[in-house]
Amino acid sequence: MFKRILILLYFFYVIPIYAQDYGSGDSSNSFDILASGGYSMMTINGDPYTGYNAFFKLFFPLGSGLYFGIGSRYESMTSTASSSSAIKNASNHQNSFTYQSIQAGLDLAYKISFSDVDFQINPYAYYAFSNTWMRNTTMNNSTISSTGPVTFNLVYGVGGSLLFKFEPFYIGPSAYYSWGYISSDAYSDNFGNAYFANAGFYTFTNYNLTLGFYL
Repeated sequence: MFKRILILLYFFYVIPIYAQDYGSGDSSNSFDILASGGYSMMTINGDPYTGYNAFFKLFFPLGSGLYFGIGSRYESMTSTASSSSAIKNASNHQNSFTYQSIQAGLDLAYKISFSDVDFQINPYAYYAFSNTWMRNTTMNNSTISSTGPVTFNLVYGVGGSLLFKFEPFYIGPSAYYSWGYISSDAYSDNFGNAYFANAGFYTFTNYNLTLGFYL
């Protein structure tokens, strides 16, 4: 905990110095801090998930509207799935899935600035270092619970933001489309049923409201 506090204090010390030395005060070549959150939709193993997400991004200007940044994202989604992804031979059962991940990685951006609004295109690549992928199957008044131990989860995608300026603040809508590759080891549920290791691609979409400021 103490190390995390020191890291936060370091960022809050370095950011104003960087902005003073390199920032222009104009959003076309500014240091940007953006936070966003909103609605998420995902498809994994053919099952639709819905939930919410939150982003936090820091962008450093490279010139000519180009930016390099670091970012993080939290995703939390659930699915009430059909029998296609669980016990096919059972009747009168209900499957539910939970997906949660904490991701961090690198961002690039290209920003077009106007007097009252900025438009930003933002490709990114994140690695999920904390993951929960859990399934519950309720059948005959019994619940079978299992959690797949995720060994790898890489996410990459592109987003777009329309940011209205109220100097020095931003507010506006954002949308992100992401591809992911996830793998998990073999595991067992609380009834002793064994499941094979699994891996594959998935996609998800975020519709967010973004807040931020530029220095």
